Amino acid sequence: MAAPIKVTEETLNKANPGSISVAGFEVAPVGTASIKFITNPANPVKSLTDDQLRGIFTGKITSWKDVGGTDQPILVVAETPGLGTRANIVTSFLSGADITDKARIMQALVQVAQVVAQAPNAIGYGNAASITSAVAVVPGTDVKQPLGLATKGAPSADVKKLIEATAKHSVASN
Repeated sequence: MAAPIKVTEETLNKANPGSISVAGFEVAPVGTASIKFITNPANPVKSLTDDQLRGIFTGKITSWKDVGGTDQPILVVAETPGLGTRANIVTSFLSGADITDKARIMQALVQVAQVVAQAPNAIGYGNAASITSAVAVVPGTDVKQPLGLATKGAPSADVKKLIEATAKHSVASN
């Protein structure tokens, strides 16, 4: 699990009511990933405050001019609602406020970085697996994304061993 299990349930049931119930599931933490905000390297804005990032991602700030850049519209790039990294941005960083409905929506996290790399006025987010040298990381802000393994009911002895081994060897743990 890369998103809070209740957020996943709510998002899926909003799209297709009654499609999933997480009753009886248990999530065992196995590590964390760091979510970073990214811009196109050609963007002259090299740093943003947390409040500026919140304003951009919620759609309150729509021009790079408002954060020290050129008078160009900001293109927010994000994952489909319900996906793990987006869910953590919304719940942890935006305190439940949704990402602007003007965002360009991608089906996978790796696509967010690809679009940001191609669009000079774009901003998005990613993790170590999706961020490449083709984008610039906004320094300072680091959103922690809990990672876990879910089981239906209590894990068996063998599954507990798997959970322990995964947590012990998690390269995403910080």
